[in-house]
Amino acid sequence: MRVTFIIYHLSSGGAERILASLVGYFYNHYDVELIVYSNEDFFFPIPKTVRVHKIVSKKQNTLFSFVNRLIKTYSVLKNRKPDVVISFLTETNIVATICSSLLRIPIIVSERTNPLKHKLSKAVLILRNFVYKYCSSLVVQTNDSKQYFEQIVKGSKIVVIPNFVDLKKFDQFDRICIPNKQILSIGRLSFEKGHDLLIKAFASSKSKQQGWKLIIVGDGPLFQMYNRLIEQLDSRESIQLVGKKKNVLEYLFSSTFFVLPSRYEGFPNVLLEATATGLPCIAFNCGMGIADVVENGFNGLLANAEDYESLKECIDSLSQNNELQSKFKRNAKTKVQDFEINKIMALWNSLIKDVCKK
Repeated sequence: MRVTFIIYHLSSGGAERILASLVGYFYNHYDVELIVYSNEDFFFPIPKTVRVHKIVSKKQNTLFSFVNRLIKTYSVLKNRKPDVVISFLTETNIVATICSSLLRIPIIVSERTNPLKHKLSKAVLILRNFVYKYCSSLVVQTNDSKQYFEQIVKGSKIVVIPNFVDLKKFDQFDRICIPNKQILSIGRLSFEKGHDLLIKAFASSKSKQQGWKLIIVGDGPLFQMYNRLIEQLDSRESIQLVGKKKNVLEYLFSSTFFVLPSRYEGFPNVLLEATATGLPCIAFNCGMGIADVVENGFNGLLANAEDYESLKECIDSLSQNNELQSKFKRNAKTKVQDFEINKIMALWNSLIKDVCKK
């Protein structure tokens, strides 16, 4: 069976990480190919022998680039004749569904964000709502997301498959006990990820006064703005923006607990990975995906959405309570079993076989 995956790029990001993992996993089972619409270097590795088709337009986000992707994607799919196409993210899903439907190739599209919060242009929204009716299956990450898309796509076509975590890759690390009290956050430095709220919360916390450090791993359009915010809050010695890193496991295993300050999420991969390392977690209770991973009072704490005073209280409560930290560490390993990679890959494999039968 030939499976073709389609995504805009494989630079750093949650959706990109999951698709790269799917490519690597199913490479051992099927004839796997990949279509991308960018020349950017791959942040996440894929097997070297996977055939990659790069369809790149000189002018991005224009009608010309959309038509160019349609024509060239159609040509690749017609030539390669995959048994099924799997596409990630809205704009790419639209192109993939149009081409696959015209060629009568089964198409699985996957939405990876919170549809209630993710802003789309009116044209993209209209196209999505029309084109998605012709997909073979729509994969979403939460039941809340499924409920939203049932207004657009038949409920029988929608399948809930959460993100996954490969627990084996964490076995090679031993947790390092760090005496310098380190709090970690990882994510793209953009508005929706909410690191401005975390910076404000930590800068005014008792934890900062007691010698705790906040490390933020990630890059993005607001990097310089957050640097200035840290300066304004006189927190340069206690808050570090370290940029994009590939060795995030080392940061996870050398921290005391993890904070995800997102204003909204689809289903946060990094929260799963933090939980897999046994880290207690704090997050805003911002809806889709968060409460599936962090159970308030069991393996972490949930702050009121977008309320940095509430976030500060959670940080101070956890930093000053070693017994609570220990409890959350013990429970983290239990919680993450629901998202073990082989369980989730079995759901994907079953879906692939189902759509190919129809």
